[in-house]
Amino acid sequence: HLMTELLKEIDGFRLSTFMHKDRGGKLVMGPLWDFNLSLGNADFLEGWQPTGWYYPLITRAQYMNGWYIRLFEDPEFKARYRERWWQLRRGRFSDNSLESRIDENALILSEAQGRNFIRWPVLNKYIWPNWYIAPTYYHEIAWMTDWLMLRTEWMDQQFGKPTTPVHFWHFNDLPEGDIYTVPADYSPTNALMAYAGTGDGYMDQVNDGTLLNADMGEPAGSALRVRNPSDNMELIFSLPTTGFRNAVFRYMVKRTPNGARQQTVYYRTNDLDGWSLCSDTLDITMSYQQFRFSFADVEGADDNRQFSIRILFHGEEASGSSGNNRFDNITLEGYSIDEEENDTGYEAHAFHYNSHLYIDSPMEGTAHIEIFNLSGRMIARDRLEGRGLHNYPFSHPAGVYILKMVVGKHVFSKKFLVHK
Repeated sequence: HLMTELLKEIDGFRLSTFMHKDRGGKLVMGPLWDFNLSLGNADFLEGWQPTGWYYPLITRAQYMNGWYIRLFEDPEFKARYRERWWQLRRGRFSDNSLESRIDENALILSEAQGRNFIRWPVLNKYIWPNWYIAPTYYHEIAWMTDWLMLRTEWMDQQFGKPTTPVHFWHFNDLPEGDIYTVPADYSPTNALMAYAGTGDGYMDQVNDGTLLNADMGEPAGSALRVRNPSDNMELIFSLPTTGFRNAVFRYMVKRTPNGARQQTVYYRTNDLDGWSLCSDTLDITMSYQQFRFSFADVEGADDNRQFSIRILFHGEEASGSSGNNRFDNITLEGYSIDEEENDTGYEAHAFHYNSHLYIDSPMEGTAHIEIFNLSGRMIARDRLEGRGLHNYPFSHPAGVYILKMVVGKHVFSKKFLVHK
């Protein structure tokens, strides 16, 4: 659904959206198909417009007979859809990633396109259902890229305030040998997971990763193998939510034939309190599946340095000497408490990427900026001119920083993260 809307695929939903399922498995969307009338290349159903949703322009019958209408009536589905958008925007749907993919493919075709247009001289001619009629191949690439950047900008506005990754384990850099603790690959507050108990189980690296639930553009590399016997062991996650609210915990997991077939997940908000059950017992299959837990309505989960999660393992196989559960792409995300809208009606944004801080000033005039670390020490001061996105060099250690920006009488305070 996100792919069809992002590219505004005019044959999507009504003609070329497919599902498949393995015997005994669940319905899966795909394969993706039929994108010749997308990315602005259609002069009907508002296909040329980078703004506006596509789905309201077709009938209920064309919109998979109300399949998606029913799904979007489910608040959890809507929440997951929104979370997935922002997760993809931090990686494979980021403007840099999308532009790079276009440029890479345009380069691959750069020699062949010349022969193509000699054989089929369609440049600078209307071919149904073109909206934009390009005089050259490179004009076409530039127009398509500009259209896509406008599209992502519009969709960002529809999804509201973005979620922020708080902690993330991708397991692509695990050491060799037996492991009992694993620090998060990304974390501003040193999140840690530990496999502890009275059994002989241990953890190690396995080349069996997945792209599912991957964040920040990480590839499908390694996974974490949690070995049996696991019935007297537990996975403990120290997950400080300091500075964040409405936390959501997600992870991918599967089992081997002799791996534990069930898990239960618990949380606590204080090291002295007992554990509270998150949900019913989870059935673990031999294919990766995602489990998601929202703590938006849990008292004490927000802005809590002692927030923790525990996973226990069950089933006859859990006591065996072989078999394992495999985990990948464990994430905790939430909303930064310091990034609430300014009461002026304007909102500033800031994010860090590749040794640069991108600052979006919402107002005209001179913006005076100061950057502090969490101990309150000022580490940078400068000024920016004009409204819009500014690229500010910022090469400092990984962690959380605070940007203070003053534009006239208006003061904005934004927290941002520097990744490892």
